[in-house]
Amino acid sequence: MDHLRFVRRRRVRDPSGLSSAARAQARAAGRAFDGRAHSLEVRFGSGPGSFGAVELWDLVDDAGLAAAELWCVGGGHTAVAFRPGTAEMLGATERGVFHTLDRDFALRLADAWRAVAESHPEADLNRCDLDSLPG
Repeated sequence: MDHLRFVRRRRVRDPSGLSSAARAQARAAGRAFDGRAHSLEVRFGSGPGSFGAVELWDLVDDAGLAAAELWCVGGGHTAVAFRPGTAEMLGATERGVFHTLDRDFALRLADAWRAVAESHPEADLNRCDLDSLPG
């Protein structure tokens, strides 16, 4: 089983520099966040419907190949994983529980999540519920 690791953490403060795929991911993350389809200007603003703090992480496998992109929005309220470069959702938190249909991905993500919690204790990602992941 290939391991995953979190790399290239970045804070996203506005949508202007996002690729079209990342913009689609941000819209999907917004729907996972509160069930609404607000514009990206609202999501990255400061009023109702905004994400607040946003972290975007890449996940790579043992060979260093992109395996997923994970958005952590709302200061850790919601995490959403996507296939790299697409808006195809691999899983998301809902009411504090990470849901995915891919058990292998969930197991690999759980290991990577625990490792990043130790190496980056300040990350918003750590506010998401690890107990819901297998392992």
